Amino acid sequence: MDVEPKALDALVESVADGNGLDWPTLEAAAVDDADHRLLFHLSIVAGVAEGNGLLSHDNDDEPNFSGELPSLAEPVRRWGHLLLLEKIGEGRYADVYRGRDVGPDTDVAVKLLKPREAEEILACRLLAEAGALARSRHENVVSVRGAGIHEGHAGLWMDLVPGRTLDELLLRQGPLGASDAARIGGQLCAALTAVHEAGVVHGDIKAENVMQEPGGRVVLLDFGAAQLACGPLRDAAPAGTPLYLAPEVLIGGGTTISSDVYALGVLLYRMVTDTYPVMASSLDGLTTAHMNGEHRALRTARPDLPAGFVAVVNRALDQRPSRRFPSSQAMEEALRLVDTWQPCGP
Repeated sequence: MDVEPKALDALVESVADGNGLDWPTLEAAAVDDADHRLLFHLSIVAGVAEGNGLLSHDNDDEPNFSGELPSLAEPVRRWGHLLLLEKIGEGRYADVYRGRDVGPDTDVAVKLLKPREAEEILACRLLAEAGALARSRHENVVSVRGAGIHEGHAGLWMDLVPGRTLDELLLRQGPLGASDAARIGGQLCAALTAVHEAGVVHGDIKAENVMQEPGGRVVLLDFGAAQLACGPLRDAAPAGTPLYLAPEVLIGGGTTISSDVYALGVLLYRMVTDTYPVMASSLDGLTTAHMNGEHRALRTARPDLPAGFVAVVNRALDQRPSRRFPSSQAMEEALRLVDTWQPCGP
């Protein structure tokens, strides 16, 4: 695929206009690394554009992933057309800020890659995360508003969800009852179904990534560990938070719909016990604990829970992926049928 300037312009215009491209044919026609690299970047742009058409980019600031980017000044004042007001979260690869979209004059959450992490593969993952969120439109999934690269910094912005994370809720209130946990779990199952139907595995279901609004609605956040078609990260460590990872992921397997179901089972377990089914102080120790079957039964940790709820959690947490719920939708249906007044029995 010897790309002439006119042909390149036509490809870019097709992506910008939202026209479908025959990616397999284009890939087969690629003749060298430059062609593959061009198609790689165009596919990322297309993925975001298909979500909501809000990909932005500084015309005079071409992204350069070959070296370190300048550090953002503290306090951060502006990124593109967004005012950055305060840092509200920090992860391994990115920081999250409360920002102000000066156009509609509304508050938003802005996720920016850290300068030292601004290499091509991570920028790809972040922009693809924006596309994944845009495709996963659901009331229980945070809504993305746009993504782009400004002053060399890749980022995305999304709705700023009011309320508290489940982690904060548990710290304040302690373990929940089965009824409340089942209601929250059902909403998260619905969110995951939308995510999975968009062709994405979340990969990092945990209490810190779920927000509960004052009215009770829960919203799934942070797709930074999502399994997307962008290639592996630099290190071989499994993505996600170890205590929530399925045993097959801990030993090197990729994240799947089934591992998302497992993580949701861990979250349900934590919601009603404020602890985890398998505990260890290191990644190696956690892997060994799984291999040795060192799993604390939910009925042992919380004997007063109804049998129906315990059965749902136990199935989600099965060590064998084939024995778990086949989908988050199936798990949601099971939670809906839970009789929260049924005694556990002996």
